[in-house]
This record gives sequence, structure tokens and C-alpha cells, in this order.
Amino acid sequence: MLMRQGHYEESLALLRAALPEKFSRSEFAVWRKLTEGSALGYLERFPQSTLVLSEARALALSAQPQLLGEAMLRQGTLASLQWDLRGAQTLYRSSLQFARDHHDPFLEASSLGSLGLVAARMEHHDESIDWNRQALQLDTAQGWIGLTTKAEGNIGWSYFELGDFENALERYQQAEKHAVQAGLNHDRVLWLTNSGTARFAMRDYDAAQSDSQQALDLARN
Repeated sequence: MLMRQGHYEESLALLRAALPEKFSRSEFAVWRKLTEGSALGYLERFPQSTLVLSEARALALSAQPQLLGEAMLRQGTLASLQWDLRGAQTLYRSSLQFARDHHDPFLEASSLGSLGLVAARMEHHDESIDWNRQALQLDTAQGWIGLTTKAEGNIGWSYFELGDFENALERYQQAEKHAVQAGLNHDRVLWLTNSGTARFAMRDYDAAQSDSQQALDLARN
């Protein structure tokens, strides 16, 4: 939970305690490495993250194969953070196929949203909107607010890059609302900042300043 909320150092601190030997090949052990590897990646400790996520994937393959898709998803995110977008895309497609083969809708939604993010970073915005809409459909049906906010915000980003500022702002506002509900302050800062950018592009300067000030206050807190 701390890792998903953006509290990466706090997440790593909880993982420092040794895992009892009897759990060394358990589902707990794989999730521990997945969480640690993700937190390290977001902190830009890329060599450490690469090592830990490789260990997580190897352990999943040998002892907990149902988590192999999650391992590929996290490795894809690490590749994306390092702007290896082709590598990230390949890993996300693999995790998506795994999710569909194993009827795992949460992993499927996560993989779809991640493919949308990579497409946006590659400036393939129409493709990104399509991936994120598929993710949003699953997120909404299942009530996964934490994933919903990411899909909505990323759709907004693509609309903004395509010059559709009104639709971008509407998506950012929905994303920020769901970030509040999910308790994801890191995401909320991002969507408020982007809302301010969209309002600025629309020359609504007072509203742009208000959104940006809210984002700044949250970031400082």
C-alpha cells in the first residue's frame, strides 16, 4: 500500500526485516521482491531494481508461476522508467497475454493501462487512448478506483497532446476526484498540475493558478 501511494522509502523500510525461511519460496516471498523492486525503480535505483525484479521473476517461475505476469508487468514499468519504451511495450504485451490466458482481470487492466502510458510516451496518442479506454472499462466495471484514476489521467494527457484541451481538462478532473477517493496523493498532485496546464492553455489563468497552487501545497505536504 505504501509503495502504491508513492511512499517508497517507507515501503522499503518495512521490507528490511528478514523473511522466515519457511516462507522463502512462498507467494509472500515473490510479492516482497515485487514490491521492493518497484519501490527501488520509482526511486531511480535502477541497478538494484533490475536485480530484485529479476529475482522475483525467477522465483515466480520456479515456485509461484501464477505471479509470473505480475513480475513481467513490474519489469515493464522499470523499462518504461528508464525510457526503454520498446522493451517496456514487449513486457507489457507479455503480461497482458498472461493475464488473459489466466483470467486475471486486475493484471489485464494494469497491463492495458501500462500499454497506454507507453504509447503516449512514444507519442502514439490515438493508440494510447484506445488502450486506456479498454483499461478504464475494466476498472469501472470492477470498481478499481486506484486504476481508474491512472487511466482517466492518461487519457487526459493524450487529449492534451492532441490539442483537445477541454476533453483533457474533463479527464484530469475526473482523475483527480478518483485519486482523492483512492487516497493517492502522488497521483492527485499530478492531475492537479495537469489541470492547471490545460486551463493555462485555455487562457483561464485564475483557475490555472488555483489548480497549480493546490498541487504545490499537496507536493510540499
